[in-house]
Amino acid sequence: MRDAARSNALALYCRMATPTSPTVSVVIVSYNGQRLLASCLAALFRGTRQPNEVIIVDNASSDGTCKWLRETYPASTVIASPVNLGFAAANNAGIRRATGDYIFTLNNDADVAPDALDALVRTLEGASKHTAAAMSTMVFAHHPEIIACAGLIVSQDGVVRDMQVGERHTPAMPPYPVFGASAGAALYRRTALNDVGLFDPAYFMYLEDADLAWRLRLRGWETLTVPAATVSHIYSATAGYGSPRKSYYLARNRWWCLLKNMPDTLLRTHIPAIMRYEMGAIGYAITKGERANLAGRAAALRERTLIAAARTHVQARSTVPPDVIAAWMVPPRLFAETLRERQKIADLITKS
Repeated sequence: MRDAARSNALALYCRMATPTSPTVSVVIVSYNGQRLLASCLAALFRGTRQPNEVIIVDNASSDGTCKWLRETYPASTVIASPVNLGFAAANNAGIRRATGDYIFTLNNDADVAPDALDALVRTLEGASKHTAAAMSTMVFAHHPEIIACAGLIVSQDGVVRDMQVGERHTPAMPPYPVFGASAGAALYRRTALNDVGLFDPAYFMYLEDADLAWRLRLRGWETLTVPAATVSHIYSATAGYGSPRKSYYLARNRWWCLLKNMPDTLLRTHIPAIMRYEMGAIGYAITKGERANLAGRAAALRERTLIAAARTHVQARSTVPPDVIAAWMVPPRLFAETLRERQKIADLITKS
């Protein structure tokens, strides 16, 4: 009896002494994306690591998404917004509802490989407590051997790009540090989000994750990319690659992102590079008749007072010296190189 009691006590001690696994909440934003969600959720639930909860925020879709979700995935939480909140605010609504220690933001046009979420969780568990996020390696849906995004990279001219786009994917590589995560498939530590805040709803869509990456960096948080965590991505399935809507928000939010977040000394140092890129982008937009691009830049100019107020708040909370941030910023590309990369992405999207 004493042996049995000792064994039971030992078993109880082991259970108490074993650290509990962190809980994971998945947040997915969708807008008229039922056809995409069917594949996205099926892939997610085939995973070796099941999330503790799945929250889908529907941005006033007209395709029956909410009804379909409640019938097909009744265990999931559906937040039905009566209006289109945009990607940033809708993600925030999901994150505020979430209860997990980790928040996995996932695009509805992304399919998670079976072991991807587990690889992200294990990476964040084993990383420094100052690691805010673990980024998956997103690959093109029709070219799964080619990287679509392995994190975010920032140039001295303020341009934020998808890292390693067009390069070969090597899943066996160990995790490595990057400037920040793309919210298309990223696992965030809740304590990091509590520290810097959620996505800025002013962005509506596009570069809100770059803004969050900047704010995390300015507070000393790190980010890792995990090559073993593969996610297949249908690039810009909702807004459309090169669409006027996307062009507008990318042009507008570029200025929100760099003016809000780039430290004073770096802004002064790199203003020539920033303006060289800007002149090239404006000239190209005029030549091609891209009115949405120009309208986005004009909108940022009108909103300069709002941007300045946001900048004051962010810079006041920064705890990292500018030279540490500067080390993450890469030399600018020629504008022609940017155009070639855009064409490469377009080719990978359209050619199966």
